[in-house]
Amino acid sequence: MLEQSVLQEHVWESTREAFETMINLPVEHGDDNTELETSQLVICIITFSGTMEGAFSARCTTACAEKIAKAMLMMTADDDISEPEICDAFGEVTNMLVGGFKTRLNADFPDIQISIPSVVKGLDIEPTMGKGALRCDLTVSVEGEPMRLTVIHRSSN
Repeated sequence: MLEQSVLQEHVWESTREAFETMINLPVEHGDDNTELETSQLVICIITFSGTMEGAFSARCTTACAEKIAKAMLMMTADDDISEPEICDAFGEVTNMLVGGFKTRLNADFPDIQISIPSVVKGLDIEPTMGKGALRCDLTVSVEGEPMRLTVIHRSSN
């Protein structure tokens, strides 16, 4: 298993790279003690399997997900965007983050396979994987809005 700090660095570098090159929104390290509002949250989960199995999730408020979706779709803040468009774009952004994360894990875990994104909205959503799983959380700030990135994993051996 990789050290949590290494996983966290992989998540950060993947996020920074995606936001700088594909989304064109400023992203910074956030405060991991920041609580996400318990209002309506959007979460995208992508599972992975291989010698390391688990799930990668991105969670934020609907306002933050809308901001990210509009930036990705090159829309202005005043443009109208539908809920399905927000969910689709947020899923694609999370897919980019997982792609970068998977690339960074490739030297240690070359057999990782990833699923398609699943996006849901709800109240107080928290990803979990059950007994024996390790958890790595990273909070980033997207134009001042917190987004929590989580990797839950365990060895499949």
